Amino acid sequence: MENQPITFQLPDGRALTFAEYGSRVGRPVLYFHGLSGSRLEPAMFGDDEIETAGIHLIAIDRPGMGGSAYQPKRTFNQWPADVGCFADQFGLEKFGVFGVSGGSGYVCACARWIPERLTAAVIASGAGNMVSTVAQVKLSPMARLMWRLAGWSPGLFSLVMGLSKPRLPDDPVKIRQQMMSSLPPAEAAVFEKPGRLEAFMASGNESIRQGMRGIAWDTHLYARDWGFSLEDIRFPVHLLHGEADINVPVEVARQVAAAIPSCQATFYPDEGHFSTVINHLDRIFDILGGVSVLDKDYYKMVRR
Repeated sequence: MENQPITFQLPDGRALTFAEYGSRVGRPVLYFHGLSGSRLEPAMFGDDEIETAGIHLIAIDRPGMGGSAYQPKRTFNQWPADVGCFADQFGLEKFGVFGVSGGSGYVCACARWIPERLTAAVIASGAGNMVSTVAQVKLSPMARLMWRLAGWSPGLFSLVMGLSKPRLPDDPVKIRQQMMSSLPPAEAAVFEKPGRLEAFMASGNESIRQGMRGIAWDTHLYARDWGFSLEDIRFPVHLLHGEADINVPVEVARQVAAAIPSCQATFYPDEGHFSTVINHLDRIFDILGGVSVLDKDYYKMVRR
């Protein structure tokens, strides 16, 4: 399927840009990208793989990222209304939601506020409250500082992010070498597949097409109260997280899993932030596609 950008206009006049992947006759799933991602992110997975799984994956740029209009002072709680309008326009009575990294809060918001619309909810390598005590203890000093700055002043955070953006060489080979050398071995391994790193970088570049303020506000939301209680979620949320994740410490994911009453969580001892998603896509697609998630042989691994 062509993943060309398409624009949808919300009732308040704002535009949301999205792209489609996989099979048009597959089970519909709305994809919520990471903090520095965009609608282009699912290209990392491979369109053929998504189609083979029987999934119609629809990736939406969040406000201020990619081609979607910036929405001042937005909260997680406003996202389900946008999603509902989007689904209504395209005739989706029910759909799955799949969030990676910074997409986690948006999955949780949908599970909290529009559970009657959902067929499945999956979080992979998802962020939680990134200024909680457990998060701050496990993050690097620089990461702690940046998260606190985002929570205090998204405007200043945006400025700092813009000034500190790494300057990559013009040579594609050198770009790949530089990017790969910055990743832990387990993470670098998943980007050995031709085109995957390039897709990741294209998604990141698209996320800042309008500047940094969309990402800055998105980051700000993870450094403050979410505006709703995870304990009030009654829809079954599936959470997958790597214990070797250095972007979102596993302790953060355990907090999220423990707070959601119906959460079914799986933790992978040797997986990182990206490898958890890529190496376990088959299982994620099984859940989203309606395959039973009560396979006891599979769930013998650690669950919290």
